[in-house]
Amino acid sequence: MIFILFITVFLRVCFVLGETSFINKGQRAELFEKMDNEISTFNITLPDIEFDLLKLYTSSQYYGLSYSSKVSDTDSNDPFNIKDINYKCLDNMGNDINYCKTVIKDTLKFLKLFNFKKEYPNFNFKKFSFLKISNKGYLNFNEDEILKEFNFELFDYYLNLEHEYSIYDLKLLILQSNRKYNILDFLMKLSEMTTFTNSVMDNVLKRELVFYKFIIKNKDGKFQFNKSDYNEFNEIYLDFNSIDDDITSYNLEEKHFERIYYHLEEIQKNMKRKLELLKKINFKKEYPNFDFSKKLPHLKVNKKGISNINIDNIMKGFKFNLEDYTSLELGYDYNDLNIMVHQNNPKFDILNILTTLANITTFNNSKMDDEFTRRLVYFKFISKNENNTYIYDTNSYQSFKLFYDNKLTVDDSNELRDYLYSDEMFNDFNNEMNNRNVVENNNDELYEMKIKAINTNKDNIDLELRTMLYIIQNINFNEMYPNYNFKKEFPELKINKEGIPKFDLKKVIKGFKFDPNNCNYCIENLCSEKDVLVEIYKSNPKFNILKILKTMADLTTFTNEFHDNSFKEYLYKFKFIILKEDGKYYFDNVSFNKYEKIYFISLYDISVGDKRKMFELLLKEINSNLETLKSYNFTELYPSFNFKEELPELKVSDNGISKINIEEIMQSFKFDGKEYEKKDFNYENKDFELYVYQNNKDFNLLNIYQTLANITTFEYKEDLVPIQQILCPYKFIYLDNMNNYYIDIYEYNQFKYDTLIKPSQFNNISHEITEILNNLKKYNLKELCPTLDFEEILPELNVSNDGYSKINVDEIIKEFKFKEEDYPYLDFDIENEYLYLYVYQSNKNFNLLKILMIISNNINYSDFNTHNEFTKSIAKYKFIRRSYDGYLSVDEYNLKGFLKNYFEIDPEIYKMKNDMGDDFKTKNAKMTVNINGKHFILYNNNNNNNNNNNNNNNNNNNNNNNNNNNNNNNNNNNNNNNNNNNNNNNNNNNNNNNNNNNNNNNNNNNNNNNNNNNNNNNNNNNNNNNNNNNNNNNNNNNNNNNNNNNNNNNNNNNNNNNSFLIIFYFIFKN
Repeated sequence: MIFILFITVFLRVCFVLGETSFINKGQRAELFEKMDNEISTFNITLPDIEFDLLKLYTSSQYYGLSYSSKVSDTDSNDPFNIKDINYKCLDNMGNDINYCKTVIKDTLKFLKLFNFKKEYPNFNFKKFSFLKISNKGYLNFNEDEILKEFNFELFDYYLNLEHEYSIYDLKLLILQSNRKYNILDFLMKLSEMTTFTNSVMDNVLKRELVFYKFIIKNKDGKFQFNKSDYNEFNEIYLDFNSIDDDITSYNLEEKHFERIYYHLEEIQKNMKRKLELLKKINFKKEYPNFDFSKKLPHLKVNKKGISNINIDNIMKGFKFNLEDYTSLELGYDYNDLNIMVHQNNPKFDILNILTTLANITTFNNSKMDDEFTRRLVYFKFISKNENNTYIYDTNSYQSFKLFYDNKLTVDDSNELRDYLYSDEMFNDFNNEMNNRNVVENNNDELYEMKIKAINTNKDNIDLELRTMLYIIQNINFNEMYPNYNFKKEFPELKINKEGIPKFDLKKVIKGFKFDPNNCNYCIENLCSEKDVLVEIYKSNPKFNILKILKTMADLTTFTNEFHDNSFKEYLYKFKFIILKEDGKYYFDNVSFNKYEKIYFISLYDISVGDKRKMFELLLKEINSNLETLKSYNFTELYPSFNFKEELPELKVSDNGISKINIEEIMQSFKFDGKEYEKKDFNYENKDFELYVYQNNKDFNLLNIYQTLANITTFEYKEDLVPIQQILCPYKFIYLDNMNNYYIDIYEYNQFKYDTLIKPSQFNNISHEITEILNNLKKYNLKELCPTLDFEEILPELNVSNDGYSKINVDEIIKEFKFKEEDYPYLDFDIENEYLYLYVYQSNKNFNLLKILMIISNNINYSDFNTHNEFTKSIAKYKFIRRSYDGYLSVDEYNLKGFLKNYFEIDPEIYKMKNDMGDDFKTKNAKMTVNINGKHFILYNNNNNNNNNNNNNNNNNNNNNNNNNNNNNNNNNNNNNNNNNNNNNNNNNNNNNNNNNNNNNNNNNNNNNNNNNNNNNNNNNNNNNNNNNNNNNNNNNNNNNNNNNNNNNNNNNNNNNNNSFLIIFYFIFKN
């Protein structure tokens, strides 16, 4: 019975579907029928302000960039797609693990900064003996020993955590992984005994302990993190409106101890490095005439000339604990501490060894000498005084370094030799000394730069190595590479019969042992990231992953970044691994760079159009710079230079002023699209600028800049800053192996800071403070911050009833401190960018930083009436942060987003966005379609306005007609006019009602008719009136009937038009 019922229903449905046609003529929208077999063009127009709003909604900044899997990763037919590998999760989790590792390392450092007997007198350290608390109260545990017991292995977490994990859960798991040293319990108990104030007032350790305050240990021994309570606590803890009067939370003693700790860490690191270098030197070869056995027996130089010292035993004899140096005075000289540490191992007098070697060493320059020789320069200027005490000669060291680092030697020329002893040299030297930093470390700059580059790349390369090993372990080699026998060629893979590798992943990973400090190839050569990759990948001799990946890459076909799946993206670089005759692997950087531009061309290749835009921007800069050059008197700046012979193109007149025609010069810079298309530029090294500067044959700007830079004495003078800033980069210009110019950006930036920025920074800050104080008086503060009680919270601003501050600017500015010695706790090498944040606090009676933070946090920036240059300039004080090392800074990333959202958007657009909500909507779009040259308006909300105008015109026509017939029948015409007016009024009322009442189908139809057919109706009315006024009423009735007949068709068309609008909106938004 059920079967029969089913068949019956099925046949009836088929009958209905068969009878109901959707394609017969007249049953579809007219537009679609017109488009049959025709190519149509759709156009959508929006008012300018709505178009800007649409761009805001569809911009990546508004919606945020989210990761979506590559389509090629989901192709099940591609053998290169490895199932169950979430590449994005691997990357994210690896980065999060590295972040957690950094946080834990920092926390261990912070623990060693404080006296725990003073900070936590009631804490029981017996349960935590591994911390090795001393009698003085400082913790002396070995950071590296504790750190290595944590499990930072990616796959132990990737395989056990949900892919949508919380970083708090990940951090908690890592903290629990250290079973030997129960550091988690210690930090939790410490947080229980800590009193928290706020994030600005508390020290670095307290801020880190906040996390541990919200870790709960259940009865079953499992740990949980209370995220909701943590976030609730932070809302208050991070609230800058709750700041006390003194927001300089770092008292001088605390900052003083931090400085000692970090100096000791640096000295210890450099001490070990120098011992490592001592073991590498062949002393008999380097110093053949020196008797080491008698004069330096501690070095234990053997017959071959090699030192047999034991580095670990020697390092244990030195004192590197903070508690041994807490008696140092505030603002101590770094060099005094350095000498002190070098002398405190009685069994190994390293200071005597290094000073002795420095005195028998011949120095050339920093570019020619090796690392150990460069490190000896410092010890050349340490000697004993009359009291047999070591002292450091700062001035002589700086004098020597002036030439040593600038690649000069005293034997360069007689002219130079004469200059060295002239008054001119003495004056130049004094100026240079005033501009140079006091030595605050004993680093070798070149070594540090290379080590930093290695370590920066190392974490990412380690992560990628683990990912590649995991991918390899999940590959079916029989399917992916059926024509190559990987099982035979690479037995270390332990491939089974099915083609799946069965090697022990953890064991293989542990076999990779890479020490950046002992990577001689990376240290002795200027290595790229890929060179470091090769060194790391070949550090496990039992698992030749380089050869495995090279073979796989050679057997794989690559297309480009968009078409290849994620596995191929990881693999393609190994095509460029080469095995040289010496049996070592190297990376072919040149070939790789060329291929990479093709592989990622859609992402990274700069188009000719973009280069043209850059060219046009550069021309504006050139024009501005030439105007600056013309403003100076060259004869006064360079009295001994012959401009007419050396730089005739500058056209320097007898009175020293350049007579160049800037407009003519600018016209000579030409952009040749074909030429620029062939060129590749390193934009970081100003390659593009250098190329353009040389392209004007009649005015070689590069030659001019370089020549002027070489004859310029760079020293800070306020009136010379503009020209010196233009010329400064060209003091550091060199030729590479391909005979192309490049600028050494590192040297340039360091010199620019030492010479032009640092000497002027306090002067600039003084000007800034004066400007801010004047602005505080200029603007009505009560209008900017209507909810802020100035009398109670900021009485120092002396805000009167009218809302204006009555402060005395001259008196206040006197109390700020503008000398470097006023800030002994700051490391000026690190902190120069945000020095002003500390200077703003130096007036005890007028803490400008606190004032600006409170005001900026109380301004309602969503109210555009508060927007002006002053409120924009102080917005950054909403984003003051204190980093882990204790320094204040500005959160530039979030500040940039804030300014973009509030100050770079038209207020009207912003208001519309708030009214509109999450999705863009418009009633003002106009859509037209072009079919075979004919235009059809699909949707145009402006028709209402046009129709109203037409109605008015029609009424006027009716009135005119009536007036013409006035003599024949006055009364009738009046009546007709009234009737017409009444009808029009009624229609308007109906239309208004229809617009408001969208739920009524009849009203919608009438409203649509009004939009689409009003013009036709009005024309009919006019024709009827012109032909026969006597039949006016009948004609009107007929028109109304016609309108009603047209309602259905027009309504259908209208709905179709709206559908098109929705389709196009969907395309825009996506």
